Amino acid sequence: GFAAALALHREFIGRGVLRAILIIPWVISAVAASYIWKWIYHSDFGIIGAVLVGLGLADRPPNFIDSVGTVLPSLIVVNIWREFPFAMIMMMAGLQTVPDQLLRAAKVDGANAWQRFWHVTFPHLRNVSTVTILLLAVANFNSFIIPWIMTGGGPSNASHIWITHIYELAFGRQRWGVASAYSVLLFLILMTL
Repeated sequence: GFAAALALHREFIGRGVLRAILIIPWVISAVAASYIWKWIYHSDFGIIGAVLVGLGLADRPPNFIDSVGTVLPSLIVVNIWREFPFAMIMMMAGLQTVPDQLLRAAKVDGANAWQRFWHVTFPHLRNVSTVTILLLAVANFNSFIIPWIMTGGGPSNASHIWITHIYELAFGRQRWGVASAYSVLLFLILMTL
């Protein structure tokens, strides 16, 4: 998100269109995105597997969400795809608060692009970065829809995260007390953050 914000902060033709396109993953329903990615990752008719086989990079389509070793990295990719526009928007807003006078003064004083970024731009983004990281951490601790729809915690419970485990305990096994205890622990961790 930060890299995209830096790239889109510069003036170029089509910048508004590109910004709108990059925001699409964030505005799409998480349920719809989960089903789309489940189809994309599908081992029999998924587009990624078909491309890999078509290019000769694989003999058969890989099992991205059906394999214990690849299910979590696959879900992480989907989550990054879904959440990076939020970070991009926050960082673009932060970049707009950096005073042009300071950047011009640093350039006049002989600072190169890296020095201007590190000593002028980055310190102005510290607070925005902190808030963005906190909001994304809380959102990801509570990220239920994508892992549950795509895998249901499987295969072999390899994709269970804290929130899906709480759901499974409460509504799958009717262990309300244990699920409540885990929920309170999760609440305390998020409040500490």
